[in-house]
Amino acid sequence: MFHKTMIILCLSLTCAGCLVKKNASAVKVTNGQRTMQLPAVVRITNAEGSSCTATFIRANVLLTAAHCVKNRNIPVVVKQLEVASKNIFVHPNYVGASKDPNDVALVFFPDSVSDQFLPVDYNLPAPAEPVQLIGFGDNQFTDGLDSTGSSEIKRTGFNQVEQVVDGKITVVGQRGANAPDSESPDGKLSSVAPGDSGGPLVSKSGTIIGIASFVTMPSETTIRSSYTSLASVREFVESTLSTNEKISANPFVAKCKSQIKSYSVKFLFNQFASDTSCDTLYAALAATDTLSIVASAATDDVFDLSFLEEITWIRTLETSGVKIANFEALSNSRSLTRITLKNSGIKDSSVLSKIYSLQVVSIDEVSEVAAEPISTMPNIMSVKINGKSFDTKNILRNQVFGGTWRRDCHRLTTSQPEQYAQEAFLYSQSISSIVYVAKVYLDPTCSKQPILAIKTDLLMKMLMPIDDKVAYTSDFNISFASNITIYDDTWIKATNREAFRKICPYEIGKPISSCGVNGAFEPFTLVKRDGINFFIGTNEKQEQNDGKSKDKRQTELDPVPFVKISDNEEYGYLK
Repeated sequence: MFHKTMIILCLSLTCAGCLVKKNASAVKVTNGQRTMQLPAVVRITNAEGSSCTATFIRANVLLTAAHCVKNRNIPVVVKQLEVASKNIFVHPNYVGASKDPNDVALVFFPDSVSDQFLPVDYNLPAPAEPVQLIGFGDNQFTDGLDSTGSSEIKRTGFNQVEQVVDGKITVVGQRGANAPDSESPDGKLSSVAPGDSGGPLVSKSGTIIGIASFVTMPSETTIRSSYTSLASVREFVESTLSTNEKISANPFVAKCKSQIKSYSVKFLFNQFASDTSCDTLYAALAATDTLSIVASAATDDVFDLSFLEEITWIRTLETSGVKIANFEALSNSRSLTRITLKNSGIKDSSVLSKIYSLQVVSIDEVSEVAAEPISTMPNIMSVKINGKSFDTKNILRNQVFGGTWRRDCHRLTTSQPEQYAQEAFLYSQSISSIVYVAKVYLDPTCSKQPILAIKTDLLMKMLMPIDDKVAYTSDFNISFASNITIYDDTWIKATNREAFRKICPYEIGKPISSCGVNGAFEPFTLVKRDGINFFIGTNEKQEQNDGKSKDKRQTELDPVPFVKISDNEEYGYLK
């Protein structure tokens, strides 16, 4: 679950686990036993490396958590069945908050793919009612770090319902089994988290009553697993099932079947698929973001790129010794970041100027190929054509991000107690990164000693034009906690302070190097960049202003929406 946006830290560290160890992954089914039972429960993945759990509730329908399938442009893959699908339906009110009550999604396949499924149950369980937890995660959680284990292993455990509050069913279990994976724990007091996200909470009658959503740590030895109750999302589940009885055939699979004897199809079968099933090939392609079209020997065969128009998630494309047809088919890509062409018969590279995500281009052809307009694209870092390197200008990127973005003392709207911050982003074009610095205060003038200071690096991945209104989306990798200093911890809820210290030891006034911060975030509204006003807002639909009022503009870290930057007020929250 990751961080891809320009953000401002709105720290309200009053929830357990807000301070976390750096690089620590969250817990998975702890104190669980390996199982081969319940084949309706499967592991789902995608080309981005996500790994979750899901359950077939019909022969062609999977039930899982919305945060597992938040990128609906990438197919969900069920590796063990060699199938994949982009027919993903997320609850319309899901906004990505870490404790979102609508964390539920359905994935539909055009045909029946599983002969095993579990029935859904919209009845709420009673406290102390026995339940079964199932997922594809690790077996232990010790000192904030997962033990070694395989996400290919399904585990099950047992516990009882703690309570049902605000649409969530909670279960409190052990934090670690304290037993190596080769041994079989007792399978009691189990808990879950990522890897098991989306997995079912099964009632004593064998029905699904909840979907694994998130965890908190009420103490050093316990984990509270929270499940989205099916009772709270019944309308969405039932209406989505009833209105999607018929799912259209996968266009890639249809095209594959119609061109089954072509060189393009045969090449991909040879490289990716275990058989000659087009469904299997699609599932294999759905699990990768890299495609190499490289001939082992000289060939006159031609690979038709139009065959891959629906495979929009490929990030790296390499061709060598194979002639390429319909090169313009790449123009629809919004994911391709690196392309290498060698002896592919390409003479006109202008189509690449339409792929704004491109960062690295290397072309080695017999004929001359122009570098313009590729070298002026917003995200290009390297262009090399027939052995010659060209300067890259990153014009748009520099125009939008050049200089320093600052935000003066302002209240963090969601914090308890009230907190105020001074923040700045400093963009360095030479390394395509942004340094974020902030100080958080308890006084509205930001003049007294800060309670917290933060300095962290954001590596910009890409800048994508949206339309002709000077609006852009940005995509960042965020490295939190490069340098965090806590000056005062009295503002942290007393019951959590010691828990924080155990997870993330710190000394007042000294930089922390071993821990990160996981809090709530809100975007800029009005920002001055080198004396020029800009409006910035976030939008989960990534297409239009989200319509939130100024006092409700907070968003959570997962999933992170894209940022819109514009000199047009339409993209701000000041309307």
